[in-house]
Amino acid sequence: MIRIRRIFLCSIGAVGGASAIAFLSSSIMDRGKAEDVMSVPQVSIVSSGEVATPTAVESAAPVSGAAEFHRKTAVLSPGDTLIDVLINAGISLGEALTASDSLQGVFNPRDLKAGQKVSIVMKPSESAPNTQHLDRLEFISETDNRVVVEYQNNDVFAARIEPIEHDMRMARSVGTISYSFIDSAREVGVPMPVLMQAYRVIGQAVDFQRDLTEGDKFAFVYEVCDDEDGAGVHPGNLIYVSLDIAVRSLAYFRYKTSDGFESYFDEGGSSVASGLMKTPVSSGRLSSSYGTREHPVLGYTRMHKGLDFAAERGTPVLAAGDGTVVQRRRNGSFGNYIRIRHSDELTTAYAHLDRYKDTLVSGDNVRRGEVIGYVGETGLTTGPNLHFEVLKGGQQVNPTQVAAPPQRKLEGEALSRFQQTVAEIKVILDTLAPTDKTLGELEMVVQSRNKG
Repeated sequence: MIRIRRIFLCSIGAVGGASAIAFLSSSIMDRGKAEDVMSVPQVSIVSSGEVATPTAVESAAPVSGAAEFHRKTAVLSPGDTLIDVLINAGISLGEALTASDSLQGVFNPRDLKAGQKVSIVMKPSESAPNTQHLDRLEFISETDNRVVVEYQNNDVFAARIEPIEHDMRMARSVGTISYSFIDSAREVGVPMPVLMQAYRVIGQAVDFQRDLTEGDKFAFVYEVCDDEDGAGVHPGNLIYVSLDIAVRSLAYFRYKTSDGFESYFDEGGSSVASGLMKTPVSSGRLSSSYGTREHPVLGYTRMHKGLDFAAERGTPVLAAGDGTVVQRRRNGSFGNYIRIRHSDELTTAYAHLDRYKDTLVSGDNVRRGEVIGYVGETGLTTGPNLHFEVLKGGQQVNPTQVAAPPQRKLEGEALSRFQQTVAEIKVILDTLAPTDKTLGELEMVVQSRNKG
Protein backbone atom coordinates (compact mmCIF):
# COMPACT_ATOMS: atom_id res chain seq x y z
CA MET A 1 0.00 0.00 0.00
CA ILE A 2 1.32 3.37 -1.02
CA ARG A 3 1.41 6.04 1.62
CA ILE A 4 2.41 9.66 1.63
CA ARG A 5 4.11 11.23 4.60
CA ARG A 6 3.59 14.88 5.23
CA ILE A 7 2.88 17.49 7.85
CA PHE A 8 -0.86 17.50 8.20
CA LEU A 9 -2.49 20.41 9.93
CA CYS A 10 -6.14 19.97 10.81
CA SER A 11 -8.15 23.06 11.63
CA ILE A 12 -11.48 23.62 13.33
CA GLY A 13 -14.02 25.65 11.40
CA ALA A 14 -17.37 26.96 12.48
CA VAL A 15 -18.79 23.48 12.77
CA GLY A 16 -18.91 22.14 16.22
CA GLY A 17 -19.57 18.81 17.71
CA ALA A 18 -20.13 15.15 16.63
CA SER A 19 -22.24 15.68 14.18
CA ALA A 20 -21.22 17.83 12.77
CA ILE A 21 -19.65 18.56 12.92
CA ALA A 22 -16.75 21.73 11.51
CA PHE A 23 -12.70 22.00 7.96
CA LEU A 24 -9.25 20.51 7.18
CA SER A 25 -6.79 21.98 4.71
CA SER A 26 -7.17 20.68 1.20
CA SER A 27 -5.66 17.23 0.76
CA ILE A 28 -5.56 17.26 -2.96
CA MET A 29 -3.50 20.33 -3.30
CA ASP A 30 -3.90 23.20 -5.72
CA ARG A 31 -0.53 23.32 -7.41
CA GLY A 32 -0.75 26.99 -8.28
CA LYS A 33 -2.28 26.52 -11.74
CA ALA A 34 -5.39 28.30 -12.96
CA GLU A 35 -7.19 25.01 -13.34
CA ASP A 36 -9.95 23.23 -11.52
CA VAL A 37 -8.61 20.51 -9.27
CA MET A 38 -10.14 17.87 -7.11
CA SER A 39 -10.13 19.05 -3.52
CA VAL A 40 -11.46 18.26 -0.10
CA PRO A 41 -13.31 20.42 2.45
CA GLN A 42 -12.21 20.99 5.96
CA VAL A 43 -13.99 19.15 8.73
CA SER A 44 -14.55 19.62 12.33
CA ILE A 45 -12.89 16.90 14.46
CA VAL A 46 -14.51 15.82 17.69
CA SER A 47 -12.30 14.41 20.42
CA SER A 48 -13.65 11.20 21.83
CA GLY A 49 -10.86 10.26 24.16
CA GLU A 50 -11.12 7.91 27.11
CA VAL A 51 -12.95 9.42 30.06
CA ALA A 52 -11.81 8.73 33.57
CA THR A 53 -13.26 9.81 36.90
CA PRO A 54 -11.58 11.25 38.83
CA THR A 55 -8.66 12.46 36.73
CA ALA A 56 -6.51 9.42 36.08
CA VAL A 57 -2.79 9.83 36.45
CA GLU A 58 -0.51 7.00 35.42
CA SER A 59 2.35 6.22 37.79
CA ALA A 60 5.44 8.25 37.17
CA ALA A 61 8.10 6.76 34.94
CA PRO A 62 11.65 7.96 34.33
CA VAL A 63 12.24 9.86 31.13
CA SER A 64 14.80 8.18 28.92
CA GLY A 65 18.24 9.75 29.25
CA ALA A 66 17.38 11.69 32.34
CA ALA A 67 16.59 9.45 35.25
CA GLU A 68 15.78 12.34 37.56
CA PHE A 69 12.97 13.42 35.27
CA HIS A 70 9.63 11.64 35.49
CA ARG A 71 6.69 11.54 33.13
CA LYS A 72 3.04 11.16 34.09
CA THR A 73 0.02 10.84 31.82
CA ALA A 74 -3.24 12.30 33.06
CA VAL A 75 -6.74 11.88 31.58
CA LEU A 76 -9.16 14.74 32.15
CA SER A 77 -12.41 13.94 33.91
CA PRO A 78 -15.63 15.90 33.27
CA GLY A 79 -15.32 19.36 34.81
CA ASP A 80 -11.53 19.21 35.20
CA THR A 81 -9.32 22.09 34.14
CA LEU A 82 -5.68 21.95 33.13
CA ILE A 83 -4.80 23.46 36.50
CA ASP A 84 -6.71 20.66 38.27
CA VAL A 85 -4.73 18.07 36.31
CA LEU A 86 -1.38 19.64 37.14
CA ILE A 87 -2.17 19.96 40.85
CA ASN A 88 -3.37 16.37 40.97
CA ALA A 89 -0.05 15.32 39.42
CA GLY A 90 1.85 17.02 42.24
CA ILE A 91 2.56 20.46 40.76
CA SER A 92 2.12 23.49 43.02
CA LEU A 93 -0.83 25.84 42.46
CA GLY A 94 1.44 28.78 41.60
CA GLU A 95 3.39 26.80 39.03
CA ALA A 96 0.21 25.33 37.54
CA LEU A 97 -1.25 28.83 37.12
CA THR A 98 1.94 30.12 35.50
CA ALA A 99 2.08 27.20 33.06
CA SER A 100 -1.57 27.61 32.16
CA ASP A 101 -1.16 31.37 31.65
CA SER A 102 1.69 30.75 29.19
CA LEU A 103 -0.87 29.27 26.78
CA GLN A 104 -2.47 32.66 26.20
CA GLY A 105 -2.57 33.35 22.47
CA VAL A 106 -1.56 29.76 21.68
CA PHE A 107 -4.37 27.57 23.02
CA ASN A 108 -7.39 28.15 25.22
CA PRO A 109 -7.20 25.65 28.12
CA ARG A 110 -11.00 25.81 28.37
CA ASP A 111 -11.14 23.92 25.06
CA LEU A 112 -9.75 20.78 26.71
CA LYS A 113 -12.39 18.05 26.86
CA ALA A 114 -13.10 15.16 29.17
CA GLY A 115 -10.99 12.23 28.05
CA GLN A 116 -8.13 14.46 26.94
CA LYS A 117 -4.71 12.98 27.74
CA VAL A 118 -2.00 15.30 29.06
CA SER A 119 1.64 14.22 29.31
CA ILE A 120 3.48 15.83 32.24
CA VAL A 121 7.26 15.75 32.70
CA MET A 122 8.55 16.72 36.16
CA LYS A 123 11.94 17.18 37.74
CA PRO A 124 12.94 17.35 41.40
CA SER A 125 13.78 20.66 42.99
CA GLU A 126 17.50 21.25 43.47
CA SER A 127 16.86 22.88 46.85
CA ALA A 128 14.13 20.47 47.97
CA PRO A 129 14.59 16.98 46.45
CA ASN A 130 11.15 15.83 47.58
CA THR A 131 9.46 18.62 45.65
CA GLN A 132 8.58 18.14 41.97
CA HIS A 133 8.65 20.99 39.48
CA LEU A 134 6.95 21.06 36.09
CA ASP A 135 9.44 20.83 33.24
CA ARG A 136 7.17 20.14 30.27
CA LEU A 137 3.59 19.30 29.45
CA GLU A 138 2.04 18.39 26.13
CA PHE A 139 -1.25 17.25 24.65
CA ILE A 140 -2.89 16.83 21.27
CA SER A 141 -5.44 19.52 20.46
CA GLU A 142 -8.67 19.03 18.56
CA THR A 143 -6.95 20.62 15.56
CA ASP A 144 -4.61 17.63 15.62
CA ASN A 145 -1.57 19.62 16.64
CA ARG A 146 0.71 18.99 19.58
CA VAL A 147 0.55 21.75 22.20
CA VAL A 148 3.77 22.00 24.22
CA VAL A 149 4.53 24.03 27.35
CA GLU A 150 8.16 24.04 28.52
CA TYR A 151 9.94 25.58 31.47
CA GLN A 152 12.49 28.20 30.36
CA ASN A 153 14.12 29.85 33.38
CA ASN A 154 13.29 32.21 36.22
CA ASP A 155 9.89 30.57 36.69
CA VAL A 156 8.91 31.35 33.09
CA PHE A 157 7.11 28.90 30.79
CA ALA A 158 6.81 29.11 27.01
CA ALA A 159 4.07 27.52 24.91
CA ARG A 160 4.11 26.53 21.25
CA ILE A 161 2.23 24.52 18.61
CA GLU A 162 3.91 21.61 16.82
CA PRO A 163 2.27 20.15 13.68
CA ILE A 164 2.14 16.36 13.75
CA GLU A 165 3.26 14.13 10.92
CA HIS A 166 0.59 11.76 9.69
CA ASP A 167 0.04 9.23 7.02
CA MET A 168 -3.10 9.94 5.09
CA ARG A 169 -5.00 7.16 3.37
CA MET A 170 -8.34 6.70 1.68
CA ALA A 171 -11.08 4.50 3.09
CA ARG A 172 -14.20 3.21 1.37
CA SER A 173 -17.42 2.12 3.06
CA VAL A 174 -20.45 0.69 1.27
CA GLY A 175 -23.70 -0.66 2.62
CA THR A 176 -27.43 -1.17 2.41
CA ILE A 177 -30.05 0.70 4.44
CA SER A 178 -31.81 -1.65 6.83
CA TYR A 179 -33.43 0.76 9.29
CA SER A 180 -32.03 4.27 9.12
CA PHE A 181 -29.36 5.86 6.99
CA ILE A 182 -27.19 6.79 9.98
CA ASP A 183 -27.50 3.45 11.75
CA SER A 184 -26.76 1.50 8.58
CA ALA A 185 -23.75 3.67 7.70
CA ARG A 186 -22.37 3.33 11.22
CA GLU A 187 -22.70 -0.45 11.01
CA VAL A 188 -20.26 -0.55 8.09
CA GLY A 189 -17.78 1.71 9.85
CA VAL A 190 -18.52 5.19 8.53
CA PRO A 191 -17.19 7.61 11.19
CA MET A 192 -19.72 10.07 12.56
CA PRO A 193 -17.82 13.23 11.42
CA VAL A 194 -17.80 11.85 7.86
CA LEU A 195 -21.46 10.94 8.13
CA MET A 196 -22.31 14.48 9.22
CA GLN A 197 -20.46 15.85 6.20
CA ALA A 198 -22.56 13.60 3.98
CA TYR A 199 -25.68 14.79 5.75
CA ARG A 200 -24.83 18.37 4.81
CA VAL A 201 -24.08 17.40 1.22
CA ILE A 202 -27.23 15.42 0.42
CA GLY A 203 -29.60 16.77 3.07
CA GLN A 204 -31.05 19.37 0.68
CA ALA A 205 -31.84 16.78 -1.99
CA VAL A 206 -33.12 13.96 0.23
CA ASP A 207 -35.77 13.75 2.91
CA PHE A 208 -34.17 11.13 5.15
CA GLN A 209 -37.50 10.32 6.76
CA ARG A 210 -39.60 9.71 3.65
CA ASP A 211 -37.32 9.18 0.63
CA LEU A 212 -35.27 6.26 1.97
CA THR A 213 -36.45 2.66 2.08
CA GLU A 214 -34.99 -0.64 3.19
CA GLY A 215 -32.55 -1.94 0.57
CA ASP A 216 -31.31 1.44 -0.68
CA LYS A 217 -27.55 1.47 -1.32
CA PHE A 218 -24.89 3.97 -0.26
CA ALA A 219 -21.14 4.45 -0.64
CA PHE A 220 -18.55 6.70 1.02
CA VAL A 221 -14.95 7.49 0.27
CA TYR A 222 -13.14 9.55 2.87
CA GLU A 223 -9.75 10.29 4.39
CA VAL A 224 -8.28 8.60 7.42
CA CYS A 225 -5.37 10.10 9.33
CA ASP A 226 -3.01 7.41 10.68
CA ASP A 227 -0.50 7.69 13.47
CA GLU A 228 3.06 6.41 13.29
CA ASP A 229 1.89 2.90 14.15
CA GLY A 230 -0.60 2.83 11.29
CA ALA A 231 -3.64 3.10 13.53
CA GLY A 232 -6.42 5.44 12.47
CA VAL A 233 -6.23 8.64 14.48
CA HIS A 234 -9.39 10.23 13.13
CA PRO A 235 -11.37 10.56 9.91
CA GLY A 236 -10.70 13.44 7.62
CA ASN A 237 -12.67 14.77 4.71
CA LEU A 238 -15.47 13.25 2.70
CA ILE A 239 -14.23 12.73 -0.87
CA TYR A 240 -17.26 11.09 -2.46
CA VAL A 241 -20.76 10.04 -1.42
CA SER A 242 -23.47 8.22 -3.34
CA LEU A 243 -27.00 7.18 -2.47
CA ASP A 244 -29.03 4.87 -4.70
CA ILE A 245 -32.70 5.14 -3.74
CA ALA A 246 -35.96 4.11 -5.39
CA VAL A 247 -36.73 7.48 -6.98
CA ARG A 248 -33.22 8.44 -8.11
CA SER A 249 -29.50 7.95 -7.68
CA LEU A 250 -27.25 10.64 -6.23
CA ALA A 251 -23.46 10.91 -6.40
CA TYR A 252 -21.36 13.88 -5.33
CA PHE A 253 -17.65 14.62 -5.73
CA ARG A 254 -15.61 17.21 -3.87
CA TYR A 255 -14.22 19.75 -6.35
CA LYS A 256 -12.46 23.10 -6.35
CA THR A 257 -12.79 25.45 -9.27
CA SER A 258 -10.14 27.79 -10.62
CA ASP A 259 -11.76 30.76 -8.84
CA GLY A 260 -11.49 28.98 -5.48
CA PHE A 261 -15.10 27.82 -5.16
CA GLU A 262 -15.13 24.56 -3.18
CA SER A 263 -18.21 22.38 -3.08
CA TYR A 264 -19.62 19.00 -3.95
CA PHE A 265 -20.82 18.56 -7.51
CA ASP A 266 -22.96 15.94 -9.16
CA GLU A 267 -21.72 14.22 -12.30
CA GLY A 268 -23.34 16.86 -14.49
CA GLY A 269 -21.31 19.62 -12.84
CA SER A 270 -24.06 21.15 -10.67
CA SER A 271 -23.11 22.00 -7.10
CA VAL A 272 -25.24 20.83 -4.22
CA ALA A 273 -27.84 23.33 -3.19
CA SER A 274 -26.92 25.34 -0.14
CA GLY A 275 -30.46 25.79 1.16
CA LEU A 276 -32.08 24.33 4.25
CA MET A 277 -31.95 20.63 5.07
CA LYS A 278 -35.26 18.85 4.72
CA THR A 279 -34.69 16.75 7.82
CA PRO A 280 -32.91 18.58 10.69
CA VAL A 281 -32.73 15.51 12.91
CA SER A 282 -30.33 12.59 12.57
CA SER A 283 -33.01 9.88 12.85
CA GLY A 284 -36.71 9.54 13.52
CA ARG A 285 -39.93 10.01 11.54
CA LEU A 286 -42.16 12.84 10.46
CA SER A 287 -45.08 12.67 12.89
CA SER A 288 -46.95 15.88 12.10
CA SER A 289 -46.96 18.09 9.00
CA TYR A 290 -47.47 21.82 8.52
CA GLY A 291 -51.16 22.82 8.49
CA THR A 292 -54.39 22.65 10.46
CA ARG A 293 -54.66 19.81 12.97
CA GLU A 294 -56.18 18.83 16.29
CA HIS A 295 -53.67 19.70 18.97
CA PRO A 296 -52.57 16.46 20.71
CA VAL A 297 -52.53 18.10 24.16
CA LEU A 298 -55.06 20.94 24.03
CA GLY A 299 -57.60 18.91 22.06
CA TYR A 300 -58.91 21.61 19.72
CA THR A 301 -58.16 22.39 16.09
CA ARG A 302 -55.45 24.97 15.42
CA MET A 303 -52.74 25.77 12.90
CA HIS A 304 -49.57 23.72 13.24
CA LYS A 305 -46.90 26.08 12.01
CA GLY A 306 -44.05 23.64 11.59
CA LEU A 307 -43.01 20.01 11.26
CA ASP A 308 -42.76 17.48 14.08
CA PHE A 309 -40.19 14.69 13.96
CA ALA A 310 -40.74 11.91 16.49
CA ALA A 311 -37.43 10.49 17.69
CA GLU A 312 -35.82 8.97 20.74
CA ARG A 313 -34.80 11.30 23.52
CA GLY A 314 -31.19 12.39 22.95
CA THR A 315 -31.29 12.09 19.15
CA PRO A 316 -29.01 14.81 17.67
CA VAL A 317 -30.76 17.87 16.25
CA LEU A 318 -28.96 19.52 13.32
CA ALA A 319 -28.79 23.11 12.11
CA ALA A 320 -30.85 23.18 8.91
CA GLY A 321 -28.48 25.68 7.31
CA ASP A 322 -25.51 27.97 7.89
CA GLY A 323 -26.38 30.80 10.23
CA THR A 324 -26.09 32.52 13.60
CA VAL A 325 -27.77 31.42 16.82
CA VAL A 326 -30.02 34.30 17.92
CA GLN A 327 -31.96 32.51 20.68
CA ARG A 328 -31.03 29.68 23.03
CA ARG A 329 -33.44 29.68 25.93
CA ARG A 330 -36.54 28.30 27.56
CA ASN A 331 -39.50 29.52 25.53
CA GLY A 332 -42.88 28.75 27.12
CA SER A 333 -44.76 25.84 25.53
CA PHE A 334 -41.83 25.30 23.14
CA GLY A 335 -39.64 24.20 26.05
CA ASN A 336 -35.93 24.34 25.36
CA TYR A 337 -35.70 26.36 22.19
CA ILE A 338 -33.15 27.47 19.59
CA ARG A 339 -33.57 29.99 16.78
CA ILE A 340 -31.01 30.44 13.99
CA ARG A 341 -30.85 33.38 11.57
CA HIS A 342 -29.77 32.34 8.07
CA SER A 343 -30.36 35.63 6.26
CA ASP A 344 -32.06 38.97 6.78
CA GLU A 345 -35.47 37.38 6.19
CA LEU A 346 -34.98 33.64 6.89
CA THR A 347 -34.73 31.95 10.30
CA THR A 348 -35.36 28.46 11.65
CA ALA A 349 -36.56 27.34 15.08
CA TYR A 350 -36.08 24.10 17.03
CA ALA A 351 -38.29 23.29 20.03
CA HIS A 352 -38.90 20.72 22.79
CA LEU A 353 -35.16 20.01 23.10
CA ASP A 354 -33.93 17.84 25.91
CA ARG A 355 -30.74 19.87 26.09
CA TYR A 356 -28.47 22.08 24.03
CA LYS A 357 -25.06 21.24 22.67
CA ASP A 358 -22.76 21.93 25.61
CA THR A 359 -20.74 24.74 24.03
CA LEU A 360 -23.59 26.42 22.12
CA VAL A 361 -24.44 30.00 23.09
CA SER A 362 -26.36 32.84 21.46
CA GLY A 363 -24.19 34.57 18.88
CA ASP A 364 -22.43 31.38 17.75
CA ASN A 365 -22.08 30.75 14.03
CA VAL A 366 -23.13 27.27 12.97
CA ARG A 367 -22.93 25.30 9.75
CA ARG A 368 -25.59 23.25 8.04
CA GLY A 369 -25.68 19.76 9.58
CA GLU A 370 -23.92 20.80 12.80
CA VAL A 371 -25.34 19.33 16.01
CA ILE A 372 -27.01 22.10 18.03
CA GLY A 373 -29.02 20.11 20.56
CA TYR A 374 -30.85 16.89 21.32
CA VAL A 375 -34.46 15.74 20.98
CA GLY A 376 -36.52 15.92 24.16
CA GLU A 377 -40.06 16.54 25.41
CA THR A 378 -39.75 19.85 27.22
CA GLY A 379 -42.66 22.25 26.97
CA LEU A 380 -46.14 21.28 25.79
CA THR A 381 -45.78 17.95 24.06
CA THR A 382 -46.95 14.34 24.37
CA GLY A 383 -43.57 12.69 23.84
CA PRO A 384 -40.01 13.20 22.62
CA ASN A 385 -39.94 15.03 19.31
CA LEU A 386 -38.42 17.96 17.45
CA HIS A 387 -40.78 20.76 16.48
CA PHE A 388 -39.15 22.54 13.52
CA GLU A 389 -40.20 25.87 12.04
CA VAL A 390 -39.06 28.02 9.13
CA LEU A 391 -39.83 31.75 9.34
CA LYS A 392 -39.69 34.28 6.48
CA GLY A 393 -39.92 37.88 7.58
CA GLY A 394 -40.81 36.66 11.08
CA GLN A 395 -43.79 34.59 9.90
CA GLN A 396 -43.93 30.77 9.91
CA VAL A 397 -44.08 29.17 6.46
CA ASN A 398 -44.28 25.58 5.26
CA PRO A 399 -40.70 24.23 5.62
CA THR A 400 -41.24 21.82 2.73
CA GLN A 401 -41.95 24.67 0.31
CA VAL A 402 -38.95 26.89 0.96
CA ALA A 403 -37.07 27.23 -2.31
CA ALA A 404 -33.33 26.56 -2.40
CA PRO A 405 -30.98 29.10 -4.00
CA PRO A 406 -29.79 28.41 -7.54
CA GLN A 407 -27.06 25.80 -7.90
CA ARG A 408 -23.71 26.65 -9.45
CA LYS A 409 -23.29 24.96 -12.81
CA LEU A 410 -19.89 24.19 -14.37
CA GLU A 411 -19.69 24.87 -18.09
CA GLY A 412 -17.20 24.77 -20.95
CA GLU A 413 -13.62 23.97 -20.06
CA ALA A 414 -14.41 23.90 -16.35
CA LEU A 415 -17.02 21.20 -16.94
CA SER A 416 -14.63 19.20 -19.15
CA ARG A 417 -11.91 19.22 -16.50
CA PHE A 418 -14.40 18.26 -13.82
CA GLN A 419 -15.73 15.35 -15.89
CA GLN A 420 -12.18 14.12 -16.43
CA THR A 421 -11.68 14.09 -12.71
CA VAL A 422 -14.99 12.27 -12.18
CA ALA A 423 -13.94 9.57 -14.65
CA GLU A 424 -10.59 9.14 -12.94
CA ILE A 425 -12.20 8.92 -9.50
CA LYS A 426 -14.65 6.33 -10.77
CA VAL A 427 -11.74 4.16 -11.83
CA ILE A 428 -10.27 4.49 -8.36
CA LEU A 429 -13.63 3.74 -6.75
CA ASP A 430 -14.01 0.58 -8.81
CA THR A 431 -10.72 -0.78 -7.52
CA LEU A 432 -10.68 0.67 -4.02
CA ALA A 433 -11.09 -2.03 -1.41
CA PRO A 434 -11.77 -0.84 2.12
CA THR A 435 -8.69 1.03 3.39
CA ASP A 436 -6.72 -0.26 0.41
CA LYS A 437 -5.76 2.92 -1.41
CA THR A 438 -3.99 6.01 -0.19
CA LEU A 439 -4.41 9.66 -0.84
CA GLY A 440 -1.13 9.50 -2.70
CA GLU A 441 -2.67 7.42 -5.46
CA LEU A 442 -5.48 9.92 -5.94
CA GLU A 443 -3.04 12.82 -5.92
CA MET A 444 -0.93 11.14 -8.58
CA VAL A 445 -3.93 10.76 -10.85
CA VAL A 446 -4.86 14.42 -10.55
CA GLN A 447 -1.26 15.56 -10.86
CA SER A 448 -0.80 13.49 -14.00
CA ARG A 449 -3.86 15.10 -15.58
CA ASN A 450 -2.67 18.58 -14.67
CA LYS A 451 0.71 17.97 -16.26
CA GLY A 452 -1.01 16.80 -19.42
